[in-house]
Amino acid sequence: MISELDTTTLLARAEYDHWWFQSRRAIMEQLFWKTLSSSSSSKDIKILCVGCGTGSELEHAAKFGQVTGVDIDPQVIALCKEKGLNVIQADILDTSLPQESFDVVMAMDVIEHIEDDHKTVQALSALLKKGGHLLVTVPALQCLWSSFDEEGDFPHFRRYTKKTLSTLLLSQPLKREKLSYYNFFLFPAAFLARKANSSFAAQMTVPSGWKNNLLRTLFSFEKYFLPWMSFPIGVSLVAIYKKQ
Repeated sequence: MISELDTTTLLARAEYDHWWFQSRRAIMEQLFWKTLSSSSSSKDIKILCVGCGTGSELEHAAKFGQVTGVDIDPQVIALCKEKGLNVIQADILDTSLPQESFDVVMAMDVIEHIEDDHKTVQALSALLKKGGHLLVTVPALQCLWSSFDEEGDFPHFRRYTKKTLSTLLLSQPLKREKLSYYNFFLFPAAFLARKANSSFAAQMTVPSGWKNNLLRTLFSFEKYFLPWMSFPIGVSLVAIYKKQ
């Protein structure tokens, strides 16, 4: 089992340099952020990044509006503050943030780490202004469950299907704009890696340059498909919902 310090160190590097995180940002920019910023004045968009990690998501989202990060982990909050980022250490289920105060609430691979996902989605929805957008990504499909889901400081409680995530989000006053599996092209390789019980540390370690570049190219290529179609299967799910 890797230590807390090792986990944070791995995550800090992976969030910036690992092909998976780089591709996820590229996909979300094409699928969501560019469309949002083209219809609004960027400087006026208030964004909340829940489970903000070590700062890469905050820095990326800051290109599109005013960003606040919230995370329960004091180590990642300290790293974000060292970078001058606007962050709050808090549990999203027990935060004092004002309700209906954000145009975008994003939870990138967060709700699977929280036991009561219904209360979590309720809290996220309450923070959104009417007409605001909820951007969520989660790991998909229980058949991919492995030691990766069980290790680290904040293990997973579940993986989702399109149906279970839709049911969860529609329990709130939210209207679906996009719901799709993604990381489709690399699904066979991911399935084999999970069945080989590849560890959290192994999967969060940045591969050698050529391999990292190849995997990033394959995964991020999905950004050209997702704006106009949905994949039938994938390692993860992305959901964009609008508050009614």
